[in-house]
Amino acid sequence: MDLSGTVSVGDRVVIDFPSSTTPPEAGGEYVVVAAAATGHVVARPTRGATPCASPGSPCLVSSARLTTGALVLSTGPDGVAIELRDERRHRRYRRRIMVSLEVLQPRSGPIEGVTDDISLGGFRAQLDTPVSAGRWAFAALGVASADPILTMVKTLSCAPLGWERVFSVRARFATVSPDDRARLFALLDWPVIESVA
Repeated sequence: MDLSGTVSVGDRVVIDFPSSTTPPEAGGEYVVVAAAATGHVVARPTRGATPCASPGSPCLVSSARLTTGALVLSTGPDGVAIELRDERRHRRYRRRIMVSLEVLQPRSGPIEGVTDDISLGGFRAQLDTPVSAGRWAFAALGVASADPILTMVKTLSCAPLGWERVFSVRARFATVSPDDRARLFALLDWPVIESVA
């Protein structure tokens, strides 16, 4: 993946982290101090100290030229090292999984729902609150007796269903850590799942 030209040294970017893993004040304006065509970027906060974010955590990076998901590689006194990500389409499966969305810019509280279908590329879920297309959100997919699979998504569509206060929302995974991608793959690879595409 060639991400050259999307973020350059000296650019100011806004980085948002999930509030479930990082204090809310961690998000904000950063200045890029190193950038590579591979999508690896190092950025320092314009105010305060670099937050402590766990490697593999998703984050949202926004600039004048780009809004995309990224993964935290490391944090330290020199700033936060991230890897900009771009995901592709995958086969969908019927799978009912609890999902919680935390919409960004402006930030919302958790919006709860359940998936109708899911793939390595995204999901379609029934939610009790509408979420406009084109919104970035953190998504936590509930997995029985384990930590949720935490991802960054971009909503693709939202439509009311035939009954009151239920909306069908389609979302694309923008950023998934390698560990959570492996967990998602294992979840989808169970033989009891019925393919729908």
